[in-house]
Amino acid sequence: MTDAGICHGWAGLAHTARSAAAEATNAALKIDPIVRGWLQYYGAYYRSALLPFLERINAYLVRWIRKKYKRLRPFRKAQQCWQRITRQYPRLFAHWAWTPRFW
Repeated sequence: MTDAGICHGWAGLAHTARSAAAEATNAALKIDPIVRGWLQYYGAYYRSALLPFLERINAYLVRWIRKKYKRLRPFRKAQQCWQRITRQYPRLFAHWAWTPRFW
């Protein structure tokens, strides 16, 4: 299971929405069915390999946030934003129930 090819196609998911909440929701709607399938299959058979992969997806999301919003480019601000988002919307992405960490 490699994340480079799969997640690379997700780069332009949220460019059509106008607000940050709408963008995250749009990305979640497109990513969640795929990730839920991985959670069901690999979660039953190879859970230890799945957790670093889920954290890598979170790292891609944080990188997208840092590139999208200038004020969140510093790592500490992006980290605080990430913690706030995962606390406010704990079920926005399916894999956050397993691991909300990104690093």
